[in-house]
Amino acid sequence: VKTIIKMDRSTEQYLVEDAKFWITKPEVSARRITGLETILSGSYISLQRGKSTKPARVFMALSSAPPIPDDTPGLHINLRSTALRSIQEGSSIYFRNIKIGSVKSYKLEEDKSILIDCFIHPQYKNLIRQGSRFYDASGVTFSGKLTNLKIRMESIAALFVGGIVVSTPEALSESPIAKSGDVFTLYEDFEAADYGIAMTLKLASGMGITEGATKVMYRGLEAGYVKRISINDDTERSVTAHILLDPRAEIILREKSSFWLVSPEFSASGIENIGTVISGPYITFKPGDGEFQDHFEILPEPPAKAPLRPGKIFSLISSEMTRASSGSPVYYLKKKIGEVIDSEIAADRSSLETSIFIYDSYTDIITPTTVFIETGGISINAGFTGFSVNFDPILAALKGGIEVLNPPENKNGNSETAGENSQFVLFADHDSALAEIPALKPEGLYLQLNATDLDSYGIGSPILYRKVKVGQVIGFKLSPQQKDVRISCFINKEYRDLVSSNSQFYRASGIRVNADLSGISVETESLESLMSGGIAFMTPPGGKAVGNERTFKLYDSIKQVQAIDDTTIVVRFKKVVQLNANAPVRYQGVRIGSVNKLSFDKDLTTVLATLSIKKPYDTFFRERTKIWVASPTVNLSGVQNLETVIFGAFIDLQPGTGELKKEFIGLEQAPQPLITVNSGLNIVLEAKHLGSLDLGSPIYYRQVKVGEVTGYDLAFNFKDVLIYANIYDRYAQIVRVNTRFWNASGVTVKGGIFSGITVSTQSFNSLITGGIALATPGKEEMGPPVYTGFHFLLYDEPQTGWLDWSPEIFAIEKEKVDLKKLAIPQE
Repeated sequence: VKTIIKMDRSTEQYLVEDAKFWITKPEVSARRITGLETILSGSYISLQRGKSTKPARVFMALSSAPPIPDDTPGLHINLRSTALRSIQEGSSIYFRNIKIGSVKSYKLEEDKSILIDCFIHPQYKNLIRQGSRFYDASGVTFSGKLTNLKIRMESIAALFVGGIVVSTPEALSESPIAKSGDVFTLYEDFEAADYGIAMTLKLASGMGITEGATKVMYRGLEAGYVKRISINDDTERSVTAHILLDPRAEIILREKSSFWLVSPEFSASGIENIGTVISGPYITFKPGDGEFQDHFEILPEPPAKAPLRPGKIFSLISSEMTRASSGSPVYYLKKKIGEVIDSEIAADRSSLETSIFIYDSYTDIITPTTVFIETGGISINAGFTGFSVNFDPILAALKGGIEVLNPPENKNGNSETAGENSQFVLFADHDSALAEIPALKPEGLYLQLNATDLDSYGIGSPILYRKVKVGQVIGFKLSPQQKDVRISCFINKEYRDLVSSNSQFYRASGIRVNADLSGISVETESLESLMSGGIAFMTPPGGKAVGNERTFKLYDSIKQVQAIDDTTIVVRFKKVVQLNANAPVRYQGVRIGSVNKLSFDKDLTTVLATLSIKKPYDTFFRERTKIWVASPTVNLSGVQNLETVIFGAFIDLQPGTGELKKEFIGLEQAPQPLITVNSGLNIVLEAKHLGSLDLGSPIYYRQVKVGEVTGYDLAFNFKDVLIYANIYDRYAQIVRVNTRFWNASGVTVKGGIFSGITVSTQSFNSLITGGIALATPGKEEMGPPVYTGFHFLLYDEPQTGWLDWSPEIFAIEKEKVDLKKLAIPQE
């Protein structure tokens, strides 16, 4: 792929033949995913400058970032290994889960070993001692046969780019600090580096246990893994799992600790421990006390998990199997206040009884009117202030959970605490709870929005007013005709008066970028609306109060709302123009509207630009109005419309007269002004040829710029050229009836061998872009002032005596002059 790059001029010194380019994309690190900005803004190209002094403009991009140079500050060491495995260039080096360096390169030695060149960042080089141990923690390790395949995966990051872990045993923590050039051994895995604590666990069967893969977990944290399995020489032919523990888990090696296997359980009512379907069964434990012990027997089934902390037990009755299981969380206002102990069939054999444990510091939350709702992943709460959305932890999404709601207090002010072992109904979802308990429905305003599609909205998406969250989406469904979507919304009680019959709702889910020469601004309503979709609204004055179930239209953007009262203008351009939708429409630099859309006419050659014009600027569009596309113009006199080079072309116009109009034929270029409407004196110069004069060419009086050329055209007889000029208002009194004008472009050379040579020009600008000079005689010879439209001859050069004129001219009250009686000098 050939890529053309425009570089900032200040970087020219770095564009040498050994400079390196590569593409930067999202990157996975040990603990998180970085480079997320490239998901929104796109990948970008990185540059590493070289050491050469020879300029270059053609480069071959690298497929990845180049190795870190050897002269980079830090620690440069080598690791020797018998195999490369998943290690590659760019693989990270970690110390206690912190990235401290990376792999630069690797090569095969003569003894068939692999020498891996590594770099440690300067701030971490003191962590590496001569007694430090390095081991391979890369990707996934497969071994064994198909029926007993062993898989080891250190981390998601290592799965893609490989990884190396370094640690220093306590006994070697005072060994000398490593220096650049030192060579270390890269061990195969954690065990080979002697970084594990061994224990054994006796099991009735090895079913579900995989060597090198089955983990030992404790409350979601990995505490070890099964290294290998051996068959015992006993009558039951039991097996022993040889386990390596994280050194931090050494405290569980006590005689009263207990272990059991967690695996998926399939039944007609659902799947328990569904997370293990993907991750596989794992071993968990309950820490105990007593003497040190490193051999245990696994329990045949998990024990009851009553938390080892003060609290109360309550019973929840449901008519069907719930997703909640032992250990599932119980939430209140997004805070975990307890957990599920167990679920079993109730004594009446017609319902299911779930026992939950509420921690002692939260037992006062549970009252006789408390409502319990089954949840998992996303749930909705209702309270005094309206609905709120909870995003439960992933554990709750997999194992289920229970949400606690307290409806508004009844008239009797019932706020007593429920007694231990009290029974409550467990509702399957929020809707069923609302149907049974109307008190859950909060006070506020309930609205319907009609939309063409649902977009990214979901239950809980925020509704914003001036970027303040005032409500949220509570539901959605197709309209009866199934042509659009009805979005149900709730506005909190304290904000319901913000909505009136004039309110206008629009999507506020994305990012708005405004760019011009003053800079670039990026704006979004809120982070929540960016992630989950959002709706905003504005309320113009004069509306009436609305009741529940009022229906509003949902506009696609705030621009559509702001354009409701705009006037639509259609402009036809005879050729395809470099114009984008949403491009601005401007008059004298002020934005008066925008391009709503671009399309082809029936002939497929004419471009139709539909403009949205703000009031009261629609009065500019009349029969004689001229419209064109402003694009960059570059000539010797300067650059016009520079911003269009960066931000694109825009629509410009020259208001005209006549009746109001809504359809126009666009000009192919900006019209040239004749007698302009600018302030000052506007005159016409007649010449035989245009020469080097152009728009903007200066007009000088005594080498001081007093005006400029504003346009030019051929005379009616096509014999002469008419040059339109503007004399600035401050200098208008200089121009009189007998004023003389001549072409001051180029260089004038006078003299001889004995008298010498004189070289003169009006200015460097006139030398490059052309220019005009003028002179006015003194006293009565100057004549009266002239007015806009007066014609003068433009001479090729000044005549004798003109350069000696030096009149005293005072700004006096202008007298009327009959231009028809004034004779125009002819030659």
